[in-house]
Amino acid sequence: MKEENPYLKSLEYKKQSSKNTLKVYSYFVSQYLDSVQNPENASSEDISVFLSNLGEYSSNSVNLAISALKFLYKEIIPRPEICDFLETQKKNSSPTVLSRAEIRKLIDSATTKKSKLIVSLIYSTGIKSSEIISLKRNDIDLSNKKISLGSGEHKKEIPLNEKLDIMLGDFLASHSGDFLLSDSKPLTQRNIQKIIKTAAQKAGFPNKITPYTLKCSLLSHLSESCANESLVKSFLEKSSNIQLSDLETLRPHFNTLL
Repeated sequence: MKEENPYLKSLEYKKQSSKNTLKVYSYFVSQYLDSVQNPENASSEDISVFLSNLGEYSSNSVNLAISALKFLYKEIIPRPEICDFLETQKKNSSPTVLSRAEIRKLIDSATTKKSKLIVSLIYSTGIKSSEIISLKRNDIDLSNKKISLGSGEHKKEIPLNEKLDIMLGDFLASHSGDFLLSDSKPLTQRNIQKIIKTAAQKAGFPNKITPYTLKCSLLSHLSESCANESLVKSFLEKSSNIQLSDLETLRPHFNTLL
């Protein structure tokens, strides 16, 4: 039987609140503990990476996650500097959305061919950081202009627009590693966030830019050109009811990106 994490046990003991609140706090703290090697010396950047990967959650849920981590670092692992950092991370109800021109500027500001590809991939496919670092060469089908994620009943296909298809072909021609973006060992999600952060700083953007920012921008831009907004949202959520015909309906709209 798997031993209960001592931090979670302390949370249950110290958090005198409703069962529902305790359940929510325990869930997010558990997710966080799985994402860091040691919460006692985790950095604000580690926390920032964790929070940026909660992009699928509502702003209210992200704020609950922040509150859960604040409790962890106030009552269980006292670290005032982390609590101060978390206080600055409260999410607004409206996410940052970049214009098409700003997306172009962000890509142009990326310093290497790999960095440009990473920004372009996340923006034009809505792929998560956890998914992009796991991509392998055989997940890329250039002839049919698509990427495959997962396997079996969880397998999803994402259309590639024409420019991204060319970028991938060019990159693969000069790269022989097992993974799309690395050799025998995948990049980390922190690597992805640093690449986007560096490009955003070079581009002179005042707001914090994350992979989730690129996904929100993609949703906005696809919705501008595609009247079927529910189809766009279902695709970005990687919904299981997305059919091949739906992907082909979306493909012309993806070709307007980049």
